[in-house]
Amino acid sequence: MFWVGDVGDPVGGRPVPGWEDLKERERALGLRERQPILVAPDGRGDPRLSECLRRSAFSAKAQGTQVTYAPLYRLFFTFLWQRGLDGDEASEDDVEDWEDWRRRGQANPAPVEGGTWGKEQGSLKLLYGIAAQRGLVPANPVTLASPSDVKTSDVKWLSPRAFRLWRNVGLGGMLPGGLEDEAWRGRPVGRDTAVADLMYSSGLRRREGGTLLLCELPVLGRRNYYAGRVGQGVAKRAGYTFTSAIRRSSTSRATG
Repeated sequence: MFWVGDVGDPVGGRPVPGWEDLKERERALGLRERQPILVAPDGRGDPRLSECLRRSAFSAKAQGTQVTYAPLYRLFFTFLWQRGLDGDEASEDDVEDWEDWRRRGQANPAPVEGGTWGKEQGSLKLLYGIAAQRGLVPANPVTLASPSDVKTSDVKWLSPRAFRLWRNVGLGGMLPGGLEDEAWRGRPVGRDTAVADLMYSSGLRRREGGTLLLCELPVLGRRNYYAGRVGQGVAKRAGYTFTSAIRRSSTSRATG
């Protein structure tokens, strides 16, 4: 499996003979940057698969979702290849057998739970749905019912007071009563508590907040809330804007 644009510039800046116009070829075929390219064990690429993966139903997904889905396709196509089938020859029975092997196969060293299979099933249903709409397969073979054993997250809300206690004690080197913890050995207190405040008040995902640069943070003033933007390459939604209650100081502990 490869990603369009991942190869970078040729060594020494010299293109491979016969491939000098690679970027022009990619543009002519409508291949976009970071589009996954799956290659069969015999070295062949399937232009029909590339056609499906450049359709908006897939390309409009967040980059993280595409990075997750592409290896799942590779797994399923490898399963079909071992049966002597190409991707467009999958039947409902093949999908059912794949589900059985992924979840209960005795030879599978790492069976998956309902939640993981639900994600895999959704990825295959999306791909074959695109292929069926474009007449590349007779019908979508992914007809299994959604798994019934998906574990839902037991989400409990963390009150602002509980968050401040966790932040001050866990990251700020303070005792629950408000005094400094003399046994604390942490050093970047200001940085850690500031990041925690940003993530908690904005609702940013770890991938989004963890890649923010200092220059991308809003300039502080006298307001209670500040708006900022997350880079398109890491945002769950393109052009995502967040609002955060950023404060100048998180704890009173000295950090020198």
